[in-house]
Amino acid sequence: GDIPRLPQDPARGSFHRAAELEEASHIDLEKQYRGRDLINLLRARTFPPHPAAWFVDGGETFEVRVEIRKVEKR
Repeated sequence: GDIPRLPQDPARGSFHRAAELEEASHIDLEKQYRGRDLINLLRARTFPPHPAAWFVDGGETFEVRVEIRKVEKR
């Protein structure tokens, strides 16, 4: 609808090439991650139709997407 547009300062942002995002989307199954860091990696790459976070297991490559929703008190 009518979401206001706010100018952004290009000097405060960052730019990444697709090749950089590909490696940053790799989940190393042998690496230890803080829970927040792994969730942020998954969340950042969950935008279909774009590639998702991925890992290799048994010589096969898998993509991972995540759905996060707030749960009201039960």
